[in-house]
Amino acid sequence: MLEALGVFFCDDVRQEVNGKFVLIGVYSGEVVVNKFPWVGRLFPILLMKGEPIEIKSVHFTVGTPGGAQFADFRTELESPPSPGGRAPRGGLLPLPPCPITLSGPDEVQIAVSLNDGPANMVGGISVIAAKEPVPQLFPAATD
Repeated sequence: MLEALGVFFCDDVRQEVNGKFVLIGVYSGEVVVNKFPWVGRLFPILLMKGEPIEIKSVHFTVGTPGGAQFADFRTELESPPSPGGRAPRGGLLPLPPCPITLSGPDEVQIAVSLNDGPANMVGGISVIAAKEPVPQLFPAATD
């Protein structure tokens, strides 16, 4: 059975015509922001493992342990994720970007259900304030 082992987050995901993913701005452990409130977006990427199955639908929610919810998204897959309509023996499953608004430091968590199965909490990431301003060559419109 295919299962989500965990999740990581990045700033952007692109897919090349040959199927390879380009991950931009991958976070390792925490998102450091200059100040709160913080408005931004994160791309969740699921780490998958297990026997190939046909993925017909994906349902995921993104929120905080305190109950704030940023995304509740369900989609039917019209095109198979790989030839033959079966998921590979693991790999990456990029999900749509999630807009996030936080008034202070918090944990962003994601729960996922495949093919209308039970939802599983697969992980999250902390969003914290920088101790000193983070220098940026091209400041984001949200900082």
